[in-house]
Amino acid sequence: MEERELVKEKILVGMQNNKEIKAEYAFGKFALATRKSYTYSPKITDLEEKVKLAKLKEQEKGLAKVKETPYLIFKENKDDIQS
Repeated sequence: MEERELVKEKILVGMQNNKEIKAEYAFGKFALATRKSYTYSPKITDLEEKVKLAKLKEQEKGLAKVKETPYLIFKENKDDIQS
């Protein structure tokens, strides 16, 4: 696991153990959040697969409308990264 991921995990576990939802450090602030995810029954996953195939067919036939959304990509400079 990358060092950044290890630090992230330690901060997360520490905040959970201390029942904190916010933490502030010299290098930045953290807020604890949750994200829900669901696991569906085979019936629903089968329906999803059928819909995915139907969408691909519409794309191939040119029936589906394309929408492009611009977004930013950020990368740290290697010179700025401190070991």
